Amino acid sequence: MSRKRNKSNLEKPKPKAKPLAPELMFKRPEKKIEITPIKKEFVFRTPDGREVGRTKNISGMIKLLRTMPLESITFHSNEGHFVSWSRKIGDLEMASRFSEVKEKGEDLRQEILKICTIFSIRRQAFVSQWHPIGGSRRHKHSGRRDKRI
Repeated sequence: MSRKRNKSNLEKPKPKAKPLAPELMFKRPEKKIEITPIKKEFVFRTPDGREVGRTKNISGMIKLLRTMPLESITFHSNEGHFVSWSRKIGDLEMASRFSEVKEKGEDLRQEILKICTIFSIRRQAFVSQWHPIGGSRRHKHSGRRDKRI
């Protein structure tokens, strides 16, 4: 099933693409653009931008919240940073709880501490129930499955 070529197909040259105008041509950026991965670290800052603490997990957040300046906590709460951080670490329920916080002053600190403590306990309970071999535990001597889990 070969296609026959006739002279009319061979004689017609294909049209060449027109060159682009210089302003439409791709220009390389002068600076190298680096794409950084999304960090799960929370950086506490004051409203003027001074860094006052860092944490990567909820237990670290609880430790820092106890000593953090109230102006920093208020700043991050007003800007929605607690909500976005909890979404980054994959806890959407905690994010919704943070978005509902309306307290001010020292009550704000206590409410955020309460939310972090609740979700820290939930995570610890979840991890303690998980077992690396099939999700169950066996008795040491008899080989029977332990029904506690």
